[in-house]
Amino acid sequence: MGNRLKGKVAVVSGAGRGLGRAEALALAAEGAKVVVNDLGVALDGSKDAARPADEVVAEIKKMGGEAVANYDSVATWQGGENIIKTAIDKFGRLDILVNNAGIIRDRMIYNITEAEWDAVIKTHLYGTFHCTRAACVIFREQRSGRIINTSSEAGLGSVGQPNYSAAKEGIVGFTRTVAREMGPYGVTCNAIRPRAATRMTLSEGLLKVAEQAKASGDPAQIAQAEQIEALQRMTPEDVAPLVVYLATDEAANVNGCVFLVRGNIVTRESDPTPVKTIEAKGSRWTVDDLIKTFPTTLGQDLVNPAPPRLSVITKEMSEYIGKELAPVVFEIEKGAIKKLAQAVGDPNPLWQDESYAQKTEYGGIIASPTFVALLKAESANVLIQLECPLPLILDGGIEIEYREPVRPGDVITGTPKLADVKEKEARTGKMILMVLETVYKNQKGQVAVITRQTAIRR
Repeated sequence: MGNRLKGKVAVVSGAGRGLGRAEALALAAEGAKVVVNDLGVALDGSKDAARPADEVVAEIKKMGGEAVANYDSVATWQGGENIIKTAIDKFGRLDILVNNAGIIRDRMIYNITEAEWDAVIKTHLYGTFHCTRAACVIFREQRSGRIINTSSEAGLGSVGQPNYSAAKEGIVGFTRTVAREMGPYGVTCNAIRPRAATRMTLSEGLLKVAEQAKASGDPAQIAQAEQIEALQRMTPEDVAPLVVYLATDEAANVNGCVFLVRGNIVTRESDPTPVKTIEAKGSRWTVDDLIKTFPTTLGQDLVNPAPPRLSVITKEMSEYIGKELAPVVFEIEKGAIKKLAQAVGDPNPLWQDESYAQKTEYGGIIASPTFVALLKAESANVLIQLECPLPLILDGGIEIEYREPVRPGDVITGTPKLADVKEKEARTGKMILMVLETVYKNQKGQVAVITRQTAIRR
């Protein structure tokens, strides 16, 4: 047990697991008495029978410290009041507040519900406010105090987390304002953006994805798996020492700062600063002047962080044009083709009347509609080879050119390649038009069939 925080009292919200737990234990290890707040809920905020706050209190007491559990919700005004009151009632004072409680309910902005938005904002942003407001009444009177808020890199932009991102970057603005308001009273307020493996950042599903990606053999997927493995090595215990430092007397002049902390690295971030400025010749800018001036001034080095998806896909797919892909092999089995023809409702009589088939020009060629069904299925495999992120493929038709007869027992090997890819405007909006060409040869090396299939992605 250390003594850097001896005689001080700390409140840590969301301290039952992950970062909060590590922070509570680290504060206690330096002599602080700790209020371990945790509502005991699942990751999405739903009720959980577990009482993790009790477990952390037991750990602190086992190491010779003092702690008490609190089960109030930070999402309500009264909950915040009760959490701070617990410190005063149990230990007679309050010196340190670590706002850490949080939940996630990830959704894309076009899918998120009002309840999902409110739940995350209430817990993270309101929760930070509720506890801070109650604590600042005490800190102002005693002319001292330390507040450490938990933001996130998600606040800089995180797909699928509009609620979480808004809350976490809101906490940054809140931190800067509280620092300026409470600084004159000897109170500091700082924020951290922690990067560590917790149940919020490293779910079982993500770990499974990493395993699959690593086994895929694909360099891009392996790189993703390695990033996840790197996150696994970053623990909440790596973050806790910075929180303890910010709570000490030695950090009395560290105020209004935002820190990124991960592994063995701590970074102090700068406040937003102007990058470029333009001034109108007259009293104000006109739209015409901005259209003319913006691209060569403010927009000169501007990079769209999320350009239109179709444009990105078109550019990426264009690199594959003309390149031969893994071969496609069809073994023409009489029974299998007939069975498939019946399954897809092939009206062509070729497989219903073998004597008729023998009299045709090609002497038993595969029924055309059936062959089309096979080709479409194989085209999906080819698109996977291309790593084409196209979940919505619309059939744009197929052209089949027969060069030689194809009969049961034949084996034809196709060499597919992307012949063309381009964007087109339609009444329903932009679309990507792809042409996949496959040349099939028979056992003699003769070109038997050439197909050109069009696929459309809106």
